[in-house]
Amino acid sequence: MPNPRLNILHQLREMRQMSQTDMARFFDFEGRNARIRMGKWEGGDEIPPLKHRDKFIDYLLKGVGLQGDPETFNQVWQILCEEWRWPALSASERQRHFATMTIETNNSKEAIRNTIIDNEDSKSIILTQFKPIDIEDYIKDEKEKMDLRLRALSDYIDAGYRSGDFFNELANDSAAEIRRAIIRYVYQISDVHPPISIKLSILEKRLDDHSDEVCTATIRAIQHLVEIGQLPLEYLTIAKKHRYWLVRRIAVGYIAQADAPNSLDLLYEYRTVSYHISQQIIEAV
Repeated sequence: MPNPRLNILHQLREMRQMSQTDMARFFDFEGRNARIRMGKWEGGDEIPPLKHRDKFIDYLLKGVGLQGDPETFNQVWQILCEEWRWPALSASERQRHFATMTIETNNSKEAIRNTIIDNEDSKSIILTQFKPIDIEDYIKDEKEKMDLRLRALSDYIDAGYRSGDFFNELANDSAAEIRRAIIRYVYQISDVHPPISIKLSILEKRLDDHSDEVCTATIRAIQHLVEIGQLPLEYLTIAKKHRYWLVRRIAVGYIAQADAPNSLDLLYEYRTVSYHISQQIIEAV
């Protein structure tokens, strides 16, 4: 029977749109049982060994973003002390875990920029020194160099941070490189629960993007959403009059491969395409 007091752990994780698999990665756990183990921790069926205590503090601060909300952190930690019988935070623990959280917001962009420039592997440094919201603000700053924005975005994603609003905002960024990157990232992690996705209206807009690479990433994202059942197969006919041959080919290829009862009817929607590979795929069905 799940412990209702520990439900706060589940709520905090879902607020950050993280799956239990994402949570397990934060603790460097892999394999089939990693997600199950996280569920046992959250449900109160298993108490994490004390050797994971330091990592759990980091998880609360950085994984679910409580470094900017010390009041909630203290409330959650009090629950863990009572339910898991963990000791209260010592003065040395507070110094160790909170000392790096003192960078002022107005200096964060410069500090993040310098961290990325000065460190080839900047992920661990960025994630221990900056709040997720500061990293998001840096990534959204269109005045920053593109390669640095993309590296910061990659670090943000790899850390397991998830924000649907932030991702949708990036999908409308003025830079095609950012639009393509976030669309690719989101459909690659679209199996998390609760699901994170770019709004369909934004995907439709990106399908008509002036960048062919963004269009290609978008049709692959739509294909993936069809694969996991978030969109019906017939939605792929949206590309039937698309200007770019590769977008049409991807849609036609998946419809043919799906071999669904309505595949022939959907392929008929593409009967006027001129690209010979698409025609060969249609004729082979």
